[in-house]
Amino acid sequence: MKTSRTRPLGKFLSTLLIAFCFITAPAVSQPPAKLSDMKNLVCYYSPELGELSLALLSMTNNTHPRHNYSFRSELEVKLEIDQETSAIIDNNSLKVAVLGDYRSISDRKYTLFRFNIVIDESTSIEDVDLSRTRGVIESFLGKIPVTFEIQVIRFSDQVLTATGFTKDMATFLAALNAPRLRGGTAFYDAFDQGMKELMHAPGTEVPLSFTIAFTDGEDTSSSRFPDFESFKSAMQMQAEREQVFMFIAGIGSDGNIQHELLDQVPGRKGFYYPLPDVSRIEELFEAVANALDRTYIVRIPIVSSHQGTKTVYILQRNATGSGHSVIQDVPLPASCIP
Repeated sequence: MKTSRTRPLGKFLSTLLIAFCFITAPAVSQPPAKLSDMKNLVCYYSPELGELSLALLSMTNNTHPRHNYSFRSELEVKLEIDQETSAIIDNNSLKVAVLGDYRSISDRKYTLFRFNIVIDESTSIEDVDLSRTRGVIESFLGKIPVTFEIQVIRFSDQVLTATGFTKDMATFLAALNAPRLRGGTAFYDAFDQGMKELMHAPGTEVPLSFTIAFTDGEDTSSSRFPDFESFKSAMQMQAEREQVFMFIAGIGSDGNIQHELLDQVPGRKGFYYPLPDVSRIEELFEAVANALDRTYIVRIPIVSSHQGTKTVYILQRNATGSGHSVIQDVPLPASCIP
């Protein structure tokens, strides 16, 4: 089990007045079976802080922080313990942040997300393509919110973890631009290493952890898993249990890479991007940058009466101030149930 996280924006005051009410019959209508305004990336419950955090990706203009700026001040939540007991937490009692707002030098003191980049350097990657990819990654770092820690993991038939997680870009870039590797493709082992690094990262915990990984060929050299199914199952189990999100790209034609298999790896905790060749790798990093720009971090105060909450409903307070619209339902995994 993870240790409690220390939030970079400060702890809630112990005397914080929590505005909530208990409901014996739901005050908002139950949502339809599928909602798509927001995607829950990860969640985390800290008993020490008495806080449940959600990282929520806007999927429509209705919740997009640039197209509907007022949404962040209209966002409220309902904590549902069972069908008869729930509590509404109003906006004043939440902490709502949008990652895309954190762009200034002064924001670097915060750490709101942590990620690693798992880079294929097998022999099939041409030198010119690898050099171009490294340039894309460096450019990507200048486009994303500044509140991150980063790590690079390079692989061919071996896996090299060059650094721990760092905020020092000189350290990261030195590791990124080290002499290249050559050999076969141990993608399964490298991806597993990336997940484990995020799961066991020392120091301050953060609201959002994810990995960005790409490979251009079928795995030929991994030793940690007997087959694809065992790899897929292990990654999905780790991602769900430890709340790590995945951005994965498979590069090449179907004859060289098994897109239909790699597409299964993220499951509910990620996205897969099939790319025709390495020259299109920028599309992967553009997709991640765009996702970060519209990701909300919502921190919810939890008191004893909220223990056992199994579902969080993201609500939008109506313009009249009375009533709500249900934006998204977020069933909590076992690790996030307070």
